[in-house]
Amino acid sequence: MKLRICATWLIMIVFVSCSTVRCSSIWNSVVCTVSTCCTDETILKNFTGLRQELNDNVYGQHIVSYLVPKIVEEHLKNKDPSKALAIAFDGATGTGKNFVASLIARHLYSVGSNVQDSPCVHRFIATMHFPHKNEVEHYKDQLRQWILTNVTAYPRSLFIFDEMDKMPEGVVDAIRPFLEQHHHIDGVNYRKSMFIFLSNAASVIINRMTMEKHADGLKREDIKLKDVERQMRLAAYNDEKHGGFWHSDLIERQSIDFFVPFFPLQRRHVRKCIEDEFLKREYVSSDDDNDVNEVLGEIEFDKHTDFAEAGCKLVANRVLPFLMKGKDEL
Repeated sequence: MKLRICATWLIMIVFVSCSTVRCSSIWNSVVCTVSTCCTDETILKNFTGLRQELNDNVYGQHIVSYLVPKIVEEHLKNKDPSKALAIAFDGATGTGKNFVASLIARHLYSVGSNVQDSPCVHRFIATMHFPHKNEVEHYKDQLRQWILTNVTAYPRSLFIFDEMDKMPEGVVDAIRPFLEQHHHIDGVNYRKSMFIFLSNAASVIINRMTMEKHADGLKREDIKLKDVERQMRLAAYNDEKHGGFWHSDLIERQSIDFFVPFFPLQRRHVRKCIEDEFLKREYVSSDDDNDVNEVLGEIEFDKHTDFAEAGCKLVANRVLPFLMKGKDEL
């Protein structure tokens, strides 16, 4: 703990006294001496592991499994990207947005097994970090300073913004300069960093398109990114009720590179989530299939669409009674 405190003070001293381009090499040397560096040489970059886990453990999200590892790998392998990578994950509750963001952090940035151990990863939750609508300017100043400090220290930083649909209007516009094609801003290169925004503002659009494809006799897997991305951008931009991106400069200026849809989960997808949860908990039963069906019966599905109301979000807690039953049988 004392080492971390000393390291923090040393970094702050250098940051205050050395914020020009001429000092960048001194800055990086100091930071890499006293702390973990998030540079091209030191971040984990386990692309194979990320791709494998997306294919094996993310259900019903064909665009995510195909697109996300490609764009993330390309950005991290590029020694001199033209801009920071900005991705918006949008879809209904429980469809995997947080899970995929965590997979990216764990496979590409983590130090050890705990993502929270990595100084490269910074997560903001709107209702926790930006709860008051009357403090937008204060939040913007805080956010700019946080990103400036961390990208200066850790060029390959990953910033995850959760609950964008609950973010006060205008807060996220503070980061627009960091997402543009500026070579440097006040001596700092932001182009190697990555930003992921999680929202459900476009979930109605995504769900409707999934239903329409089904009504036309097409598979959900037939939906291409180009079919839905523009509608997602417009939905987020025009959604005053869920105002994080409402009339946002980030959308107006095309600062977000990809809007990635998370499709609603159907019964077959939720079944796989339940099976995974039992496996993860090392649950042993004489009638596994029946137990899976019982848990599935506890999950609410829309009677018209067969979409799970909360995706797989409630699965972990719904299996708890069965875990206790298994212990009683032992």
